[in-house]
Amino acid sequence: MNSYLYESARDLANKIIESEEYQNYKACRCAVEEEGLQNQVDEFRTEAFRLQCQGADTYQREIGYLKERYSSILEHHAVRDYLDAEINLCRTMQIIQGILVENIDLKLDFLN
Repeated sequence: MNSYLYESARDLANKIIESEEYQNYKACRCAVEEEGLQNQVDEFRTEAFRLQCQGADTYQREIGYLKERYSSILEHHAVRDYLDAEINLCRTMQIIQGILVENIDLKLDFLN
């Protein structure tokens, strides 16, 4: 593969790392770690991710139960900030991926 593409990908990764979204995410993650909540937050994230991947009709109910089970950690300001920062960073990454995909003709219309 063209080394120019790899270099461009590394440049993009560095720009993302320098972005406000990533810097905020990193700071929020550090705050959660400093409060000793990372393991509990990761348990919540793992279960929430599994629910999202299942795509069940009961998702809203199940995520509600999950939030109830983890309500004690979700009440922490640092945890809420971390989860919000993670969502913002993921949305940014989705937008970037969308830009790449929409500008490269991969003939993906069969997925619709």
